[in-house]
Amino acid sequence: ARYYIAVPEWIAVAKLSPQALALYVILLGHVNRERGDNLAWPSLDTLAELMGFAKRQSIAPYMDELVALDVVEVEARKTSKGRRNHYTVTKK
Repeated sequence: ARYYIAVPEWIAVAKLSPQALALYVILLGHVNRERGDNLAWPSLDTLAELMGFAKRQSIAPYMDELVALDVVEVEARKTSKGRRNHYTVTKK
């Protein structure tokens, strides 16, 4: 299924790099609308791939921009397979 992703106006005009804005939209697209908790947990590899990067480390500066703007919170959680980041995406 395809969904329409509404980007808040204040995010669209924030002083974000184009890559950070793209990452925000990708994270917003991974939020489960039915749960309503603003949580997403795509892997770093998935995020990098969706942004066109070969290495997961390539998204770090753009994630840092989102965290600094306080629109994404990153929480590392332990899973049975290791560690996975969970992202809370703010829509304010």
